[in-house]
Amino acid sequence: MKQFLKSLMAASATAIAILTVSSPAKAAVVTWNLNDVIFDDGGTASGSFQYDADNQQIGNFNIAVGSGSQLFGGTWVVPGFSGPSDGTGFALSNPAFNRFFQLSFVSPLTNTGGTIDLETDIGNGQFASFDANCGNTNCTLPSTTGRVVTAGSVTTEEVPEPLTIMGTVLAGGMGIAIKKKRAKKNIESA
Repeated sequence: MKQFLKSLMAASATAIAILTVSSPAKAAVVTWNLNDVIFDDGGTASGSFQYDADNQQIGNFNIAVGSGSQLFGGTWVVPGFSGPSDGTGFALSNPAFNRFFQLSFVSPLTNTGGTIDLETDIGNGQFASFDANCGNTNCTLPSTTGRVVTAGSVTTEEVPEPLTIMGTVLAGGMGIAIKKKRAKKNIESA
């Protein structure tokens, strides 16, 4: 009986520990997915990119833009991290492709995940999220030929915390150990 109470106490302590530390992880690098991004010419954008809020780095772009009435479609595949970002948006340009693509967010990206809407119209005829031809030879500026984002967001899924996974394994292991101990005790008493 005394051994049973010790085992019960250990199992209870493990269960309480698991329940108190279960929370989403704050992974260093989070993959954000474009969700329902629509341009004013009927084109769409889909794909993903990664952001590390701790180090303020953005990169690993894999974004496809579909054709619309103003611009043809294309794909942005940019491996690796391209540079610093405060998480409020990014711009991709390619002089060979004659394309300038920019997305801005209504609130900064974080490492905790969730859903963040795209910034569309910032007023005074200026747009925050758009797809355009290059405005100069080096493609450091967009031209006025392009299309603007009218709707969309970026989303990510929360990452399970390693301690939660480890706690679950520990609790399962303790359950198996208790079961084996009981089985051994039953064999000895028979």
